[in-house]
Amino acid sequence: MILTEMNAANALNYIDPADMPEKVVTIYLPAIDNYLTNATGKDWGILTDTYTAIDPLAVMIASVILVTWFEDPSQMGKVSNNGLLAMIGQLHSKYMVESATL
Repeated sequence: MILTEMNAANALNYIDPADMPEKVVTIYLPAIDNYLTNATGKDWGILTDTYTAIDPLAVMIASVILVTWFEDPSQMGKVSNNGLLAMIGQLHSKYMVESATL
């Protein structure tokens, strides 16, 4: 997962992750991972010997998507904010550069 339960709680202004609705962990977080994997071509939630921490840009984007989808569930599965789309494009470009150098 790109976002930990604590990341999600912080993004949604919950003090304790246990206070969040269960659907945040069971539905939203996996959906965000899938969305960003499909949009960029890379699963940003996987740690490896090379990638020992989740990319901060991926965490930031995932947090913004979580807040957007949580506040307006009709937006789930969509990203229409131009700034957010640009950040997703940057994340995709980062992956393309990384994969070209591996």
